[in-house]
Amino acid sequence: PNHEGKDTFVQLVLGGREPIWVGVLAAVITVAVAVVLGGIAGYVRGRADHFLLQLTDITMTIPFIVLMLVVASFYRTASPMVVALIIGLVTWPHLMRSIRAQVLTLREREFVEAARLQDLGTARILFVEVMPNMAGYIFINFIIAITNAIYAVVGMYLLGLLPSTADNWGLMIQQAWNNNAFLLPTAMPFLIAPMVMIMLFQIGLVTMTRSLEQALNPRLRDR
Repeated sequence: PNHEGKDTFVQLVLGGREPIWVGVLAAVITVAVAVVLGGIAGYVRGRADHFLLQLTDITMTIPFIVLMLVVASFYRTASPMVVALIIGLVTWPHLMRSIRAQVLTLREREFVEAARLQDLGTARILFVEVMPNMAGYIFINFIIAITNAIYAVVGMYLLGLLPSTADNWGLMIQQAWNNNAFLLPTAMPFLIAPMVMIMLFQIGLVTMTRSLEQALNPRLRDR
């Protein structure tokens, strides 16, 4: 047990629930916003493309840490959904630009031109004809977004930016650090154990990403 009498193993098992939930939800928001806006910007072009690129540039200038400080100052207990929403709404610009670049290339293909000749409509051409050809790329970026979001939420709990009463890995590291666990050899496992759990989970995600990339990319599949 730790200094509060709580079982460390139970905390480790339950501690991944909140970061993983926040990471998955934030990644869903990030990918959804990036796919919709990037697809519209790359396919429609013109004023819509210019406006969305300006919106992307503005979003990229938002200081994430300062934003979380403001949220923490207004809300004593920020729910995981609020945290995921904030992470998702400020981390989509880079992926949006990548999606836009992919759509700019695909919109010149023969199957897209054939869909235009059939007058299928912009929405159907974009989300039924174009986007399925990017499914592998989008899914891989979804896994990467989960990784980044988990690091972000654990880091915020570690820095004390987000108050929480639930067990999570970031809060475990913060409590161990505040109680000087690094000074006592017998207390070091309380500090190291959540770090190891975060590393193992992230290694699993990265390994899955590499496997998916090899399975979904025909060039890598042939090697």
